[in-house]
Amino acid sequence: MTWMDRILPHIADLFAEKPIVLVDVGASGEPPANWRILAPLACYIGFDPDQRAIIETNAFGFRRFVMVNRAISGTGQKAVEFFLTRSPYCSSTLKPIQDALDHYGFSELFHVVGKASAPASSLDAALEEVGLDRIDWLKVDSQGTDLRIYESIRLTRRDRLWVLDVEPGMMNFYAGEDAFEDAHRQILRENYWLSSAHFQRYARVSAASRGRLEASGLDPQSLPKSPTAIEAQYFRTLAHVEASGSDVRDLVCVWALAMANGLHGFAMDIAIGMEGQHPIGEKLALCTLAEIRARQSRFGERIKRIAKRWIPASFHPRVAKIAAMGRLHSENPQ
Repeated sequence: MTWMDRILPHIADLFAEKPIVLVDVGASGEPPANWRILAPLACYIGFDPDQRAIIETNAFGFRRFVMVNRAISGTGQKAVEFFLTRSPYCSSTLKPIQDALDHYGFSELFHVVGKASAPASSLDAALEEVGLDRIDWLKVDSQGTDLRIYESIRLTRRDRLWVLDVEPGMMNFYAGEDAFEDAHRQILRENYWLSSAHFQRYARVSAASRGRLEASGLDPQSLPKSPTAIEAQYFRTLAHVEASGSDVRDLVCVWALAMANGLHGFAMDIAIGMEGQHPIGEKLALCTLAEIRARQSRFGERIKRIAKRWIPASFHPRVAKIAAMGRLHSENPQ
């Protein structure tokens, strides 16, 4: 049983009229894995003008599933020139800078194979067209324009956006792209905290050098890799959520988004803050504790399986003690 299975009967009514709204700008491929557990409470709306990797079936059971073949523009243009790259995941309204890309082992993915005039709109206009007035969680993977798309959202809507995922580059691979340092600085100014950050890494090696390595029987993919972009996620601070006039629905929504991301400490902060103010607070706290307990138990079992396979038998008692510590902490929460 998942944490959603445990809590769903107690919170479903809160989202009957106002489901969780998940917006995916740059929606090639499947919806993010950590969105799927929210499906019984959520609407999914995706935008991508490159149809080569679009998935238009609601395979995960979202309350509502909308896929729009359109670019989202930070300037509100009605149409944009779209650079179609060899990999649909690299297509962008910005032109790839091939001279910069040629230094890295993924340069071929960015080769422009065509151009298209793609229909476009602002994110606000697109949401109004499909009858949605809010965004709870926004993922932007626009290949270079993440910050400008976020900043183009109407301030009253942006102020009640709880989670933001962006993927800015660490290097200048697109002409005029939004860099990580600019995006990070601005997002923190708007009362977010950085909840996770994962580097995309590739070897800095030219195509000529890769060819030489392969001719010598060596695999270029085995080379040490360097950061090229960062997948960053930001949550609003709890103080901002509370100061924005949020109701019980919004607080439970932020709790659910935290749980979906494994941010159990932050989820516990929300639950404890609601205890004594609303009956749902205690249920959220108990659900969070149960998930922490289950997670620590799974960790202990995983440690024992690894030990059995890779660690000499003489060390197994010590490993068992380490695994038991996880269970002990979960059974005696502070």
